[in-house]
Amino acid sequence: MGVRNYITLFLLSFSAFIIVSTEFAPLGVMSLMGESLGASESEIGVSVTIYAWIGTLVALVTPMFLAGINRRVLLAVLLGLIALANYITSIADHTFYLYLARVIGGIANGAF
Repeated sequence: MGVRNYITLFLLSFSAFIIVSTEFAPLGVMSLMGESLGASESEIGVSVTIYAWIGTLVALVTPMFLAGINRRVLLAVLLGLIALANYITSIADHTFYLYLARVIGGIANGAF
């Protein structure tokens, strides 16, 4: 296996790590997020559920719609969506924006 293949494998692995970390990160900081947003831990927990459900539903339909798209471009767009979701999460001042960010992240996760 050449160096290029190792780099590709590393980038795919790192991308998967980022996406999974984005999905489960709120579990470890629920109380901190709740304090910051003025929400209960259960309201923050709903954001994890939203992410999982959206990701699952999107994963069911995306193979039909994204099959013809260049995989490199698709991966770049999906990672851009994850970055956008993480940015919105970081500046969210209300649970609505947190939920919006989680929907965007769930879409990217499901399509990944």
